Amino acid sequence: MDIKSLSKLKDEKFDNIDHFYQLKSSMALVTIYKDGTATVFPSSGGEGLYAHDIKYLEPMIESGIYPVKGDGSFLEKEKARIANLKESIPLYCTQLSQELDFDVKVSLDPFYLKGLSAVITKRFNTKRKNYPLASPLS
Repeated sequence: MDIKSLSKLKDEKFDNIDHFYQLKSSMALVTIYKDGTATVFPSSGGEGLYAHDIKYLEPMIESGIYPVKGDGSFLEKEKARIANLKESIPLYCTQLSQELDFDVKVSLDPFYLKGLSAVITKRFNTKRKNYPLASPLS
């Protein structure tokens, strides 16, 4: 279901929410209603789900596979790497270093972070170039 229709449905059923939670695997928001129905809102655009009975949604939540059209986002494409972020950080730092022409590393040093922030800001404000990793990873 498209997000606009799903949002309208959620607004109509707002007073009947039983509980809600966020999926760790995809950061999607699952809302369970008192009548046993449920909605799933993705963390970034695309399509969501409306289940007439929560029992149909449970296998999807368990498997992490949903019958919806994706939005082609960074989070969707990189789902496997993001799930193992600790192992993927060196790869992302290398790719982001190439995009920004700056040595990107994991550091809490305030001087380094100030420099990295300045580079990112400059790249976004002065060059209208596509930086596919810069926005989500920065």
